[in-house]
Amino acid sequence: MNHKKLTYAISLIVGALIFGFIFWYLGPESFGIFFKQAQPIYFIPYAIFIIGSMLAMAWKLQYILHVYKQKVPFFKVLKYTLACFAVSYVTPSARVGGEPLKTYMMHKDSGVPLKTGGAAVVIDKFVEFLGASVVAFIGFFLLFLVPGVSTKTKSILLILVIIGFLILFFVYYLTIKGKGPFTSLFKLLKFHRFKKFEKVNKLLKKIENRMKKFFTTYRKEFFISFLIYLLVVAFGFLEFYFLLLSMGVDASLLMIVLAHVVLGITNFIPVPAGLGFQEAGHSGLFAIMKQGGKMGFIFSLIIRVRNLIITGIGFIIIAHFGSHEAIKNYNKTKTIKKKV
Repeated sequence: MNHKKLTYAISLIVGALIFGFIFWYLGPESFGIFFKQAQPIYFIPYAIFIIGSMLAMAWKLQYILHVYKQKVPFFKVLKYTLACFAVSYVTPSARVGGEPLKTYMMHKDSGVPLKTGGAAVVIDKFVEFLGASVVAFIGFFLLFLVPGVSTKTKSILLILVIIGFLILFFVYYLTIKGKGPFTSLFKLLKFHRFKKFEKVNKLLKKIENRMKKFFTTYRKEFFISFLIYLLVVAFGFLEFYFLLLSMGVDASLLMIVLAHVVLGITNFIPVPAGLGFQEAGHSGLFAIMKQGGKMGFIFSLIIRVRNLIITGIGFIIIAHFGSHEAIKNYNKTKTIKKKV
């Protein structure tokens, strides 16, 4: 077993142990409480806003591609978005594991140049992280309205918010100055000394040049893409609102925002799907908000089921894409053999 697989296995085991402990600690009666309070009618708007969130995410990427003069049909962009979500969800890397696949699929399926697709995907993720940081920043100040939250918890969240903003600032600053955040990182890690990274370094430079043009020339378009992401956030808030109503909880805006912040933080923990940590975070939040840790556990489980369904759809798309590519390569091989 190589180092990468070992790290993945350890992180998965740690997450599973935390999940198992929470399930044991809260007990199976959590489900009994849920079914007593459940109001299934609210699952309908909950599902609608889930779909709305995914559509808005795809729209954001399509808009960025349009700025780069790449006209990709919306349904195809939606497919790439779902496939990216699936890979990122099971990868312990802050939900960025699916971006290379998204770039590759756009290149093979829609003819988007790798350097252009790479730049679009990075900017798409940058906008997402920026929006998530803003939500986390708001959540930090809202924490002061919650009685019983320790100074330690507030300090940890503040540090995470500051780190997030600093990373985004340096990516933006280095890009507009033409220094390149990724190639600079390559130099810092001495990767430029290895010949096998030369092509990657050159591709990154081209991606960074396109990112610089987007940030400096298309400022209005950058702002519009950020507004589209705010629509994703709004759908996410409504999604949580109706999920909580379906559980018999009439949640405040404060609780909904904090639930989003908790979910965002667990996305950065290097454990596949944030297993265990997501459940622990939401259980703790619900306990602090006087809604009961058991309901927080159920809330988190429903979100996990939601994400697993989307992940399943994403992997079906990836499997179909893979088989389609295999058929194309097979037909090319047959054509070459006939010519020979």
